[in-house]
Amino acid sequence: MTPVMTPVRRLAGVTAALAACAAGGFLASTPAQAAEAAPAPDGCTISMRTPHVVGHYADGTKKVRYSVAAHCTAGHTIVIEDRRLEYDRIGHNDNTGFGAKALRFRTEGTVVVWWDARLPNTERGNEEVFHRARFKVTADGVTGKWSDWQRSKIASIAN
Repeated sequence: MTPVMTPVRRLAGVTAALAACAAGGFLASTPAQAAEAAPAPDGCTISMRTPHVVGHYADGTKKVRYSVAAHCTAGHTIVIEDRRLEYDRIGHNDNTGFGAKALRFRTEGTVVVWWDARLPNTERGNEEVFHRARFKVTADGVTGKWSDWQRSKIASIAN
């Protein structure tokens, strides 16, 4: 018989996957250094971090880290959606990627999550990259609404 994936089982699977990521260095607990912080609906806040270069890929392309610090009180689960963009003064910003992560807080604390991506090459000269994130919180079986989108500072990075 195939087990039914109830919301509790899905959440348990996400929690286990995140624990594995934490062991592998994909999550880090640090104090939040906010570029901009969202209000604290439902017991959680996020703080946007400015994108920065953390290395290079084998082909020489710069690896850029987009990170968000999440702070929640005990017993809360937060789902964070993150969109990576390249700023354009004229026209629209270029969408360069998307990610989502879920975190379960057994005790109150702050966790930094990140997404690494190649520096986009959308124009001559430096790339102006930033990211936007929003979140929703679940506590006591009740899930709140999505927060407003928060935006990081823009980082100008040479190709």
